[in-house]
Amino acid sequence: LGRALCPTQPRVADLAALLVACLPMFSFLHGVLNNDVLATAVSAATVLTLVRVLQAPTLRLGLGLRLGALLGLALLTKLTTLFLLPLAALVFAVRLVQDRDNGGAAASVRAGLLALGLAAAISGWWFVRNAQLYGDPLALNVHDESFQA
Repeated sequence: LGRALCPTQPRVADLAALLVACLPMFSFLHGVLNNDVLATAVSAATVLTLVRVLQAPTLRLGLGLRLGALLGLALLTKLTTLFLLPLAALVFAVRLVQDRDNGGAAASVRAGLLALGLAAAISGWWFVRNAQLYGDPLALNVHDESFQA
């Protein structure tokens, strides 16, 4: 992600990796087996793909497929990754405005719909199951009942 954002300064990526690796909480959490590690990895890959969506000269369907797969996996991993949905919507809105000026809006719409459809196909069943089983797609009411008032 550091190299994608600062391609002429490769040391930025090195410094970013060093700073994250030296955070004690990051090191501790990634030494324990839980879904936080997977959520972090998939979220970072999703953000990198969103940067690539903004940087691509022409938006191809392969980028939409990659983004949809990553979004779907992130949503299955942990609810804290829900922030990626509005972020992806914002990226595609910006991309659509950019492409409207140069005539590539149809490709942006196709890639965005493909990403949304694939994410829904991968993770949508989980939210439907929660809604049927608990009456809440995020199952937050069951979570809240686990704790005292």
